[in-house]
Amino acid sequence: IPFFAHRAAWADSVRATMPVSATVVQACSNVSAARLDLEPYISGGAAVDAHTHISVTCSKGTPYTISLEAGSAADAGGGKRMAGDGDPTPFGYRQFQYAARNRPWDKTMEHVGTDTPQLHPVYGRVFPKQDVPPGQFANSITVTLSF
Repeated sequence: IPFFAHRAAWADSVRATMPVSATVVQACSNVSAARLDLEPYISGGAAVDAHTHISVTCSKGTPYTISLEAGSAADAGGGKRMAGDGDPTPFGYRQFQYAARNRPWDKTMEHVGTDTPQLHPVYGRVFPKQDVPPGQFANSITVTLSF
C-alpha cells in the first residue's frame, strides 16, 4: 500500500494589516561634574586659573541646556565665593564657558545629544588681589541639566 501525504488545500486567503508603532523619546541618562581644583593662591596676588569638565549623555537629537547655580555664596556681580576654615572672609572666584574666560557660566548653554558622553569644559578663575587668610576654602555648585 503506497503512503500518500495528506495536504490541505486552500481555495482562498484573507489578509489583514497589523499596525506597528513605537515612540522614540528624548532622554538624558547622565550628568556628572569633575572637581574644579584651583591652584594655590598667594594672598593679594595674581589671578589663578584652572579647568575641569561636565559630562552629559543624552539621546541623539535631544536638545538640552546646562546651567550652574551660584553655590552657597555669591556676590551681586555674578561671581562666587568660597568659605574658609572658620574665617568669614569670602574668597571670590568665577566659572567660565571658554578658555578666554570671557563668557561666565551664569548664562545657560544649549546643546544637542549624540548618544555618547559629551564633555563641556568649565574654566575657573580666582580673582586677583584678594586679601584672604591662609587656609582651605570651598564651595559647592549645583549643575542642572534640562531637556
